[in-house]
Amino acid sequence: MRIKKKIFINLLDFIGLLHPINIYRGKKVSQKINTEDNCTYIVCSYGIGDIVWMLSFAKNYIELHGIVSYKFICLKRDTALIHAYFPRADCVNVSRKEISLLGAYASADKEKYISFMYPRIKSRKETLNELDLFSSLAIDMDVFYKYGCFDLDYNMPFLRPDLSFCEEEAYEIIKRKCIPQLKSVLLIPDVHSRINLPYGLWKDISHGLFQMGYKVYTNTSNIDEKGIDGTEPLYTSLETLPLIANHMGCVISGRCGLCDWIFVNECNLIVLHSYKSGNKTRQEKQMSSFGRKETLLGTKDRCGLNNKIFEVRVNTNDSINQYSEIFNYVKEIFELK
Repeated sequence: MRIKKKIFINLLDFIGLLHPINIYRGKKVSQKINTEDNCTYIVCSYGIGDIVWMLSFAKNYIELHGIVSYKFICLKRDTALIHAYFPRADCVNVSRKEISLLGAYASADKEKYISFMYPRIKSRKETLNELDLFSSLAIDMDVFYKYGCFDLDYNMPFLRPDLSFCEEEAYEIIKRKCIPQLKSVLLIPDVHSRINLPYGLWKDISHGLFQMGYKVYTNTSNIDEKGIDGTEPLYTSLETLPLIANHMGCVISGRCGLCDWIFVNECNLIVLHSYKSGNKTRQEKQMSSFGRKETLLGTKDRCGLNNKIFEVRVNTNDSINQYSEIFNYVKEIFELK
C-alpha cells in the first residue's frame, strides 16, 4: 500500500498537480487555526538547523518589512528555540505534515501567512534542482537564510540566542549528573541531512578521549537511548543543551541541525564533515558535496562568534585515519600541549 501511495504521489508531481493539491490542503489546515485580524502567521521549517538560521536573521526581516503583530507556526519542539530569540513571541504548534502543507499554502497566500522556509516549498522537481545547485556550491547556512530566504543587506546583523531563561535548569542537570567542568566532551553522532559516520568511529573516539582522561557523553534523542559504548547518555532539552556543553568545554559533532544550535551558542566545537565517493543516489551526491565543501569557519567570522572551531573531513568509504587530528584538536580546545 505504501509503495502504491508513493507511486501515485510521484505521478501527481510529474504531471504538475502535487504542488497545487498541497496548496489546497494547506488552506484546509489554515482554516483550523484561529487566526486574528492584523496578525501575520510565520510558517517555520521543521529542521533544527533551518530554525536556528531562520531565527538568526528573522528579526531583521520583520523590522524591515514593518511586521508589528505576528505569531510563529512551528513544531512544539521548536517553541523554546524561538523564545531564545523572541522571548515574548506567541507560537502555534502543529505537526510536521501540517507545517509542510502550510508552507505550500504560504507560497500562495501572502496576506495572512508568510513562509520563513528556505528553499520555498515548490514542486519536487524544482526543489531537487535547487538542492543540486546549493550542494554543488556548498552555500553556508547563514548565507542561505540571510540572502536566500530574507534578501537582507550585507550590514544586517546576526542575532545571538539568549538562554538566560533556562540557566537554573541547566545548572540543576549539571549538578545532578556531576558533569566535570572543562573536563568533559559531548558527542553528537546522529545526522539526518548528511552521510552518517560509522558507529565504530564514534566508539574509537570515545575510547581515545577516555584514555586522555575526559568524561564522555553522548547526546541522545530519548531517555531510553544508551549512546556510544563507553559514554554516558545525555538526554536533555534543546534549550539547556548548549549551556551544559559550554560547561563541559568541548563538543564533537556530525554536521547536523543540532551542530548549528551548538555553534551559534558559541560552544567549542569539532565538526566531522562526512562524505562518500561513488555516490549511488541523487541525495547521496548532494549530501557528499556539502560534506566535502561546506565550512563553519567563514560563518564564524561573518557572525562574529568567539568559540573555537575545528573541522575534519571524513570519507566514509575509506579507513578512518583522522583520530590523531581529532585528539589534537581536543587538546587545543582545552589548551593542552
